[in-house]
Amino acid sequence: MLWGLPVEHHLRVEQGLLWTFGRVLRLPPIQKLITWIRLLHAAHLLQDLARSIENVTLRKEFACVNSFRNQLQRYAGMSPSHLRVRGGFQYLLNKFRARCAGVQDRGTR
Repeated sequence: MLWGLPVEHHLRVEQGLLWTFGRVLRLPPIQKLITWIRLLHAAHLLQDLARSIENVTLRKEFACVNSFRNQLQRYAGMSPSHLRVRGGFQYLLNKFRARCAGVQDRGTR
């Protein structure tokens, strides 16, 4: 669900097509993919050392700094400051690609 409606509604595709497309490309389920995209954009913003972690949190509309930290920890296994030291966007993109390559079970539709 995205803004109260199924994602396929926003993309104007059928659910089965979206599910099949994601499976062929070895993408995570749509909700996880959306979270990865938000985290990748946040990683890009963190590359600007003038931006605080709090600023990035607000810009990406995470509920709070702890929510951002928890999501990043869950998906990438690191804190925002650690991500910043590792290079930000490119480092997280490599982690995302590795996770996609390891996707085995997408569950059911």
